[in-house]
Amino acid sequence: MMWTAYKQLLAKHPLLTKACTSATMMSASDATIQTYETRDQTKLVHAFEQRYPTQIPNLQKGCPTFVQAPSPMNAMEQTQRDWKRTGDLAVTGLLYSGPISHAWYSVLEKVVKAKGRVVNVAIKMALDALLFSPVAVA
Repeated sequence: MMWTAYKQLLAKHPLLTKACTSATMMSASDATIQTYETRDQTKLVHAFEQRYPTQIPNLQKGCPTFVQAPSPMNAMEQTQRDWKRTGDLAVTGLLYSGPISHAWYSVLEKVVKAKGRVVNVAIKMALDALLFSPVAVA
């Protein structure tokens, strides 16, 4: 049911639908990767704190004072989700990736008319890899 509705939107509003899809996919992938980044950074901070306690005695020349151990960057800043980054990627998908991909693949469909399905797909893939990917990723 949802797939049918999506296909109907693609037929009625292809550019807008692809732009919104791109924005959704880019923001969802960023949110996912930030989950892994946050988890890894939290583990790193805990390992650092276990290895270097907050207070280390300074035993040079019998001095009873304490010195601060080196500390990682602010743990709270490291483990917070970066909503601005996610929003920037959503806007990039909406205004750049979605529209440019829509235009490029429309051109490919019109230009590449090779006989045989496999050959047709192979030519499109080669053109995509050689011409579009360097421009779209740059």
